[in-house]
Amino acid sequence: MSIYLEFVRVFSDIADDRMRMVVEGLAGLVSIHITMPRLDWIFLLTSVGFLVLRTYAADGGGGIPPVPPGASVGVPAAVASTPAVWKDTRTLSAGSSVTVTLGTNGWTVRWVPPGRFVMGSAADEANRDKDEVQHEVEFSRGFFMAETECTQAQWEAIMPKNPSHGKAPDQPVNQVNWRDAQDYCRALTERHRAQGLIPAGWEWNLPTEAQWEYACRAGTTEAFAGDLPSLAWIESNSEGKPHAAKTRQPNAWGLHDLHGNVWEWCRDWYGDYATNRVMDPSGPSAGTFRCYRGGSRIYGARRARSAIRGAMTPEMRGDYLGFRPVLLPSP
Repeated sequence: MSIYLEFVRVFSDIADDRMRMVVEGLAGLVSIHITMPRLDWIFLLTSVGFLVLRTYAADGGGGIPPVPPGASVGVPAAVASTPAVWKDTRTLSAGSSVTVTLGTNGWTVRWVPPGRFVMGSAADEANRDKDEVQHEVEFSRGFFMAETECTQAQWEAIMPKNPSHGKAPDQPVNQVNWRDAQDYCRALTERHRAQGLIPAGWEWNLPTEAQWEYACRAGTTEAFAGDLPSLAWIESNSEGKPHAAKTRQPNAWGLHDLHGNVWEWCRDWYGDYATNRVMDPSGPSAGTFRCYRGGSRIYGARRARSAIRGAMTPEMRGDYLGFRPVLLPSP
């Protein structure tokens, strides 16, 4: 039997759906060729182990406005990067876009406003996991998020070598580990600063888990940010093949492929959620595994939910693993 292991948290109460979290045909991470009875696989997997531009509320009261459940906004066409855009983000509505252009390459980002939302999944959400404990998260400042996952063309514009399996400029870069993604964000920041394309003090980085889920939901509270087949390349419609970015519908804030296509690295270490209200969370200060979110083309709907969490060691790579940077003031 030929399978691939995705090193994520493993629960001792592995059932059929739990097995799918860890063992998935063609997950593209660690290849193992061996014949072993199912019960031995369960034993083996169980043994693997538990391996911010400051903005203010438009109402003038200084509070942080909630994003209304189900909010849907008109998404303006992308505009050229201008100093005025960076100087006062209070003029931007959710989903407003800016394109940073370097040579023939562009990085379009969408504005994600300050606000608050409930992170995690409701106790009655189908197929939820135990680590999706609901809690309120508040953002004191907004940020820009890349409209799509980092494409291979965007990667090649900055980095010396494209590690992807299946070379295609409009598809998401893959086979990048967490450190590779961070190296790209640092290099992109240096290039854009040197060309005066982004303000001093701003940087590209990976999103935190909270930033990722807030942007993914875009005001929604259900398992998905809309009709999943329209939003995502997943197991049921991808035919197992890679797809170009931005070929599915965007969410209400103009962001494509947050559900499906490739998993997306986040900045955080993996750990338990807070149970109380938190402000601008950045995750645990240390850990063993880094988080990734969103599902991929070879996983089903369960693994593409807005609240689903994945985690593995920062060194891991996979054909179905990429990332999406955010642009924000340095801490």
